[in-house]
Amino acid sequence: MTKVFVFIVLFLFPAIFFAQSPVFRNYSTRNGLPSNEVFQVYQDSKGFIWACTNSGVSKFDGYKFRNFDRSSGLPDNVVFNIYEDYSGKIWFLPLSNKLSYFFKDSIFQYPFNDTLTKIIKGTKPMVKNSFFVSEKGVVSFGIRSSGFFEISPNGTYKISFTDSLESNYLFNKSGKVIYVSTVSKNMSLRYYLNDRYCPIDSLCWKTTGAFPLTVLMKNGHVLFAADNEVLEIIDGKSVKRHSIFATVIWLYVDKHGGVWIGTSKNGVKYYKNGNLNSKPEHYFKSLSVTGIICDTEGGVWLSTLEEGLFYTSGLEFKTFTMDDGLAAKKITCLSVDQNNNLLAGTAVSVIHQFMKNSNIKTILMKESKDLYINCFLQIDKTIYYGSNKFIGSIDNKILQDDKREAVLSYIDTNKTSALCLLSGDSNEIWIGGSWVFGKTCRTFSKCKTEYFHRSIRCLALEKNDKGAVYIGTPNGLMIYKDGKFIEGNTLNPVFNERISKIINLDNGIFAFGTKGAGLLLLDEKRLLLKKISSKDGLTGNTITALYREGNELWIGTESGLNKMIIPLFTDTVYRIEKYTIETGLPTNEVNDIVIQDSIVWIASNSGVTRFNRYNVSRVFPAPPVYLLGFTVNQKKTALKNSYELTYDQNFLVFDFVGLSYRNAGNLTYKYKMQGLSDEWIRTSVSQVMFPFLPHGEYIFTLIALNNEGLESPNPLTIHITILPPFWKTKWFMAIVLLLIAACIYAYIKMREKKLIAEKLKLENLVIERTKEVVMQNEEISIQKEEILAQRDELQLQKDIVEEKNRDITSSIEYAHRIQQAVLPSDDFLKNTFAAVGLQDFFILFKPKDIVSGDFYFIERRKEMLLIAVADCTGHGVPGGFMSMLGISFLHEIIAREEVFSAAHVLDELRKSVITSLQQEPNIENTFSREMKIRDGMDISFVALNTKTLELQFAGANNPIYIVPLRHGAMPQLLNEIRPDKQPIGIYENMKPFTNNVLQLQKGDIIYLISDGYQDQFGGSLSDKGKKFRTKQLIQVLEKRCSLSMELQKQALDATMHQWMFGHGFRHEQTDDITVVGIRI
Repeated sequence: MTKVFVFIVLFLFPAIFFAQSPVFRNYSTRNGLPSNEVFQVYQDSKGFIWACTNSGVSKFDGYKFRNFDRSSGLPDNVVFNIYEDYSGKIWFLPLSNKLSYFFKDSIFQYPFNDTLTKIIKGTKPMVKNSFFVSEKGVVSFGIRSSGFFEISPNGTYKISFTDSLESNYLFNKSGKVIYVSTVSKNMSLRYYLNDRYCPIDSLCWKTTGAFPLTVLMKNGHVLFAADNEVLEIIDGKSVKRHSIFATVIWLYVDKHGGVWIGTSKNGVKYYKNGNLNSKPEHYFKSLSVTGIICDTEGGVWLSTLEEGLFYTSGLEFKTFTMDDGLAAKKITCLSVDQNNNLLAGTAVSVIHQFMKNSNIKTILMKESKDLYINCFLQIDKTIYYGSNKFIGSIDNKILQDDKREAVLSYIDTNKTSALCLLSGDSNEIWIGGSWVFGKTCRTFSKCKTEYFHRSIRCLALEKNDKGAVYIGTPNGLMIYKDGKFIEGNTLNPVFNERISKIINLDNGIFAFGTKGAGLLLLDEKRLLLKKISSKDGLTGNTITALYREGNELWIGTESGLNKMIIPLFTDTVYRIEKYTIETGLPTNEVNDIVIQDSIVWIASNSGVTRFNRYNVSRVFPAPPVYLLGFTVNQKKTALKNSYELTYDQNFLVFDFVGLSYRNAGNLTYKYKMQGLSDEWIRTSVSQVMFPFLPHGEYIFTLIALNNEGLESPNPLTIHITILPPFWKTKWFMAIVLLLIAACIYAYIKMREKKLIAEKLKLENLVIERTKEVVMQNEEISIQKEEILAQRDELQLQKDIVEEKNRDITSSIEYAHRIQQAVLPSDDFLKNTFAAVGLQDFFILFKPKDIVSGDFYFIERRKEMLLIAVADCTGHGVPGGFMSMLGISFLHEIIAREEVFSAAHVLDELRKSVITSLQQEPNIENTFSREMKIRDGMDISFVALNTKTLELQFAGANNPIYIVPLRHGAMPQLLNEIRPDKQPIGIYENMKPFTNNVLQLQKGDIIYLISDGYQDQFGGSLSDKGKKFRTKQLIQVLEKRCSLSMELQKQALDATMHQWMFGHGFRHEQTDDITVVGIRI
C-alpha cells in the first residue's frame, strides 16, 4: 500500500503546493456533546464554552460537557443562537422563538414568551446575532420579514422597520447600527446609525434568500454578508464586494483583526490580517462551519453541522501530513540543502524537498527498495544520508532540477544501518552504524571504508578541536582518539547513561542528550558538568533531537519541544520555553529539528510541522477557577460565597473547575481550609472532601495552576461557619453554670444541717465506742499471746522440715553418685573406643533432676562394640532406679551369653524387666487389659562389628540416625532407622524385636538419642512454648554433621540453651536429655 501511495505522489502530484493546517482537537457526541449538529459556539464572560445544538445546549469546562434540554427547563431543544447580557445571564434563542436563559446554575424561561408568540406570526426564527438586552432590561431582536422588535421589562413592545424583508444589525460602544435590506428581488442595502437613516447608493445583488450577517472590523469597516458574497462597507458609503464562492453562514473578527468566514459545506476561510483581497487559509473544506470564536487563551473554536466542535490552541503551528502529499506519516530526519530548501527523510525510500516556491518535491531513491533514511549530512554542494542499507549521496543538480528520481552514489556499510554521520578532516566522513564505527571518504569510489569497531551501536557522533570523536552509545559515552577507545565514565560516572544526541556548542562545551537522564553539558577544558532535566523545566528526560541557533539550544524530547538559552555553568535557574500539544504541536514526539531564519521545522511521527518562532505567543492568561457544586451531607446546596451550617452539617464536598482549554483538563490545584490548617495542599482532581468538620469558622481558598505555573488571579474563597451544638453555646453554658452554683449552694446548706445532726450522733457514738475499745484491747492482748505461741510452733516445724529436706537431698545426691559410678566413666569410654579405632565420638548427657531416668551403656565383647541409649519411665529418683535396673540387666545378659543379635538382647532385657517388676496382665475383661505395673523403658541398642563394620540395631520406640559419608558435593542427609513400636516392659501386643542389619563404612556417623531433646519446650513468647521437635533436631544434625564430634556436641548444647533461654523467657527442662554420636 505504501509503494502505491509513493507512486501516486510522484507521478500524479510531482509538485505539491503547501497545504498544511493547524492541529485541531475534535469534540463530538463521543466526548459528551448532545449532538454533532452544532449551530453556534460561544464563550461566556467567565470562560466557559457553550454550544447550541438541535438537541439542546451544552456547557464545557475543559473536563466534561454539561448538557441542558427540555427536561432541564429549555422550552425548545433546537437552539441556534447564544447571547450573554450585562448581568451575566446566558440567553438561548430557539427555533420556536421561546426564550430562556441560564443564571445561577439554573435554566429560567422568559416571562413574556406568550407575548412573543402573539407578536411573531408564523414560524420565522430570529435573525442570528440580532438579539440584544440593554442595561435597562429591554430585550430586542430582528425577525426576518417582520421587522425589529423591542420588549420592555413590563412586557410592552414596539416594532420598527416593518417595511423590510431582511434585517440584521450590530451593536457597538458608540450606539446601535442596524443594516436593513429592502424588499425587492434585487436586494438593496440601507442602514440606520443611532436611529438615523443612512442609505448606501447603487448597492444591489441577487440573493437566494440566505440570512444576512454583519460584523464590525478593527479598522471601523463593516462586513455585510448574504448568500455567497461579503460586502466591505467603508465609512457607511463606499463598498467593496468580495466573492466567497460558497454560502456564508458566519462572520467573525478576532482581536488581531483577522476575519473568519464560515460557509456551508466549504469549511472556514481565515484572512489573517483582515485583507479580504489576500489568499486565505482554508480549513475543513467539506464541512459547514456555523460559528467561530477565539477564546481568552488565544485558542480557536469552530462549530459545524456535521462533526461537532473543533479546537486548536494555536494557528502558528502548521503541519504537513500524508493528506498534504507526504509519502509517509513518520518523518525521520531533516536537513537544508545548498539553496536553503528543507529536506525531509522518510522510511519509504523517499526524500521530500520543501521548495521556496511553496511546492513539495518528492525524490525517489530509485535503486533501492524499502530504504529507511536515518540521518543527513551536508558538505559543500552534496547531501549525504545514512540509511538502513548504505551511505548515499545526492548531488546538488538533482536538488536543483525538476528530477523526481535520484540515481544514487553510495557505499555499503557492511550490512548495518548508518545511524549518524559526521564530517571529518579534509575528505573524511565518520560513520556511526548499528554495529560499526568507522570512516570513509566523500568520494566513495576513491577510497576504502575503514572500520575501527564492529560491535558498537553508535547513536550520535561529534568531534572536538583536538581530533577526538565523541560517540553516543546505548551503554554510555565513548571517546575515540589516536586509534584508542576510552569509556566516557572516566570523565564522570553520569556518562554511563544512554547517549542519544551530541552537539558542539563551541569553546570546548558540548551538549549530550540522554535517554532517561535529561541533558548533560560538559566543559571539557575545565572538566565541569551540568545536568538539566524535567525537574529544571524540560518537557521530558529522553532527548530525541538537538539544534543550536545562536545562543539558543533547541531540545526535542519524547514529551515536547524546548527552547533554552544556553546557560553558564554557574546558573541554577534556566530560561526554558516549552512547546507541546497544548501550544499547537501535532504530537509531543520530536524526531529532528531544523531552523531557517524565523521558521522552526520539526520532524515527528505525525509529519513535518513549521512555525514562526517570533510569532508564537508565550503569554497565556492564568486559569480562572469556579465552584461547580457544594454538597453538605451528600445533599447539593445552592452556590454562594458563604454558608452558615448547623453542627451536624459537617460533611462537606467541593466540586470546582479551572478553565484552560490549552491544558485540556490537566490543571493542578492547590487549596487550604483556614481554621483547619494553613498549609496549602496540591491535587490534580477537581473535588475536595472535608468529612466531619468540628464547629468553628473556616475559609476555603482554592487556586488553579496551568502548565506554565500561572495561578488564578482571583482565588476561589468560600466562608463557612459551622455552628456549635446548643450544649456548647454561651447561653447554654451560662444557664448550666447558674444551675450548678444553685445546686452547690443548696448542697452546702443541706450538708451543714446534716453535719450538725451527725455531730450529736458521733458524740454519743464516741462514748459507746470508747467502752468497746477498752474491751477490745483486752481481747487483743490475749490474741497476741496466742499468736506468739503459734509462731514458735511453726518455727519448730519449719526446722524439722528443713532437716528432713537436707536428709532427702543428701540421699538423692548419694544415689546420683551411685548412678554415675554405674555409668561408663570418661576414661573407660576413651579406652574402649580407642581400642576399636573409634576416637571421634561425643556423649551429651543432661539429667532433668539430680538423678536421671536416662542412661547410656557402652561395652565391648571381642570385636563387638555394644552401645545403648535408654529412656526409663519417669525421671528423678524413680527414673534413676529404673536406669540402674536397666544397666544391671544389660551387663547380666551380655555376661552370660555371647551377643549374636541386637534384637535378642532386647528380648532378654524385656523378660528381665517383666520378671523383676512382676508385671502381669489383668485378664478380667477381654476387651480392656490393665497392667498392674507399666514401668519400663524405651531403648535403642546397636551391636557394631568393629572389623566388618556390620551394624545390628534393635529399638524399643527409640530410633537411631545414620549419616553416610558424603561423596563430592552431595549434601549430607540423615537416614532414620525406625524401631519397633513397643517398650521394654509389659505391653498389650508384645512381639519379638526386629533385628536390623546395616553395612557401614568409614566416615559414617551413628546417633542414638532419647526423646528428651526433641520434646523440650522453648522458643519465643509468640511460639507459646512449643516443642523443639524431631524435624528441627534432624536439621541441626544435618547442618553440623561435617564438624568434629566434640564441636557437634557443643553445637547441640548451645542450640538447646538458646531454645530454652535465648528468647527473653526461661523454660524449665521437661525431661532428661541423652545424645550419643560416633563417627566410624
